[in-house]
Amino acid sequence: MPLSRLTPVVGAERVKEVGDMLRTARHHLDGRQVCHVSDTHTRGGVAELLHNSLPYLSGADISTQWFTLGASPEFRALSKEIYYLLCGVPRPARSTKTAKALELSRNLYERVSRTTAAHIARSVDRRGIVVLHDHHTAGLIPHLADAGCTVLWRAHIGPPLRSDLAEQGWAFLRRYLGAAHGYITSCDEVLPQGLDGPHHLVTPSINPLSPKNRPLDNTADPSRLLSGIVPALRQVPVITQVSRWDRAKDIPGVISAFVQHVDPLHGAHLLLVGPQIGQDREAAEVFEECRARTASLGSMRERVHLVRVPTELPDRHALLINAVQRRSTVVVQKSLAEGFGLTVSEAAWKGRPVVASPVGGLRQQVEDGKTGMLLAHAYDAQGFGTAINSLLADPSLAEGLGANGRRRVLRHFLTDSSLAQFSRVLVDASARTDR
Repeated sequence: MPLSRLTPVVGAERVKEVGDMLRTARHHLDGRQVCHVSDTHTRGGVAELLHNSLPYLSGADISTQWFTLGASPEFRALSKEIYYLLCGVPRPARSTKTAKALELSRNLYERVSRTTAAHIARSVDRRGIVVLHDHHTAGLIPHLADAGCTVLWRAHIGPPLRSDLAEQGWAFLRRYLGAAHGYITSCDEVLPQGLDGPHHLVTPSINPLSPKNRPLDNTADPSRLLSGIVPALRQVPVITQVSRWDRAKDIPGVISAFVQHVDPLHGAHLLLVGPQIGQDREAAEVFEECRARTASLGSMRERVHLVRVPTELPDRHALLINAVQRRSTVVVQKSLAEGFGLTVSEAAWKGRPVVASPVGGLRQQVEDGKTGMLLAHAYDAQGFGTAINSLLADPSLAEGLGANGRRRVLRHFLTDSSLAQFSRVLVDASARTDR
């Protein structure tokens, strides 16, 4: 895909600058391949980022491949356990492994890692660069490094809510991480001490041309697109959080903060929007907890809506999220821990004011009081209500924050920005390989 497709959005000068950087990276790679490995092609932010960026790398004649783990449900359950530990987010006791039980799961983790690494090593240019994404893939690092690949590990998580829990996750992964030739994070203060390789910062980005972010044409009325999926809310303010059904997103906390601290005289409704649940048992538990909490709200339950958006057709799903965000009066992201949280940039790109927790990449995206509002801390329910009330009471404030947020996304969080950062990573990794 040619980078020039972005010219109408970011301008010819930026396209030329990033194109030159990609050509420099291609020169330094000298024919070597860049391979990415993630847990899935279809679900979550990592898959979305790769779908958005890899076509532009290929368009710059940088040879790329993308592998996934194809792991069992047991491996995915273990990965979910490690994920929550790294986020530092507590889970119910029934869902949490003890440190001893987690260690007993290591054989499963290493078996999947060993098998996947052997397949990849047979399939890739071993002179090339392999980028392994998140904790699912850390076990591949020693195997692929031994095979001769230059291995970079990319962590998409952010700083944890509780460092004591995160340390348990790092204790599980640490023996694999040291073999990497470098590390990539989305924000600072993520990696544990003792990793000696170079550390690169690559901020995730949104694709302004994708179905999720492109303008809706004149015939695509958001209310019509969402008919049958989202309740008809034509004349009322709508507060929206878009996220997975995930404990780190604090969806029950959003419900409580809305009910207890948003002035009911505004007549606002709360939309909590996530994907269909499928076979994810943890997501099903979170959804049921949210449904039970909503059912207990008395008269206010008429204003809280849990929405599961179909995911079978990815472009259709993305278009529906686009419509939800455009229909929203305010978009919130009250996460307890967050790697980056691109739903904030998605909403800001559409000119919507955002209210977010001051965690992980949310702090990078939102300039408090200028491009959105940051809470005092992740559990700041009263601050949540104060921010929402001020935006609903002052449409000009909401409009100004939304406009400033869009300008900030244009400058920092579109696809070309992360391509520029990643091109520098490729140049650095190639130079180290050549030594």
